[in-house]
Amino acid sequence: MMSPELFDPADRSSYLLWQTAHLAGRQLTTALEPFDLTAAQFGALIHTGREPGISAAELARRVNLAPQSIQTALRPLLEREWVQRRPHPVHQRVLGNFLTPEGLMVAGQASSAVTSADARLVASLNDSEVSDLKDFLLRVLLSLNPTALDRSSLRQAGEADLGNA
Repeated sequence: MMSPELFDPADRSSYLLWQTAHLAGRQLTTALEPFDLTAAQFGALIHTGREPGISAAELARRVNLAPQSIQTALRPLLEREWVQRRPHPVHQRVLGNFLTPEGLMVAGQASSAVTSADARLVASLNDSEVSDLKDFLLRVLLSLNPTALDRSSLRQAGEADLGNA
């Protein structure tokens, strides 16, 4: 019996992305530890801060989690009073998620920590390579999850601040 030819892992994009994702995930986890946040909770905070009133269903799509998992991620944020739910100002039957002032502060501090972790992640690349990497990753992400970074429903500058409504 002939043994199958095994591929070189370095020749497979999916394997390289998987390995890189694990290492990047560790960097992200370490950066978020001082805030007692998971990556999913951080994603929920950031998307809620960028889009006050976002529904849990939309958060699940953006963070690429099942609806039940986004509820698990939101629970501690609600308990800490970093996020609050209330009827959406336009779609009254939908409960929207809004950052509280403390939640906004934590989201900003955690974002700074993640930015530092991100800089360490790409430290071996020059500016052009970092730009190319982000472009490639965005294209791959959006081909697999077109709603992951959907910005179509973000409020335009100058609109009423729904977060303080």
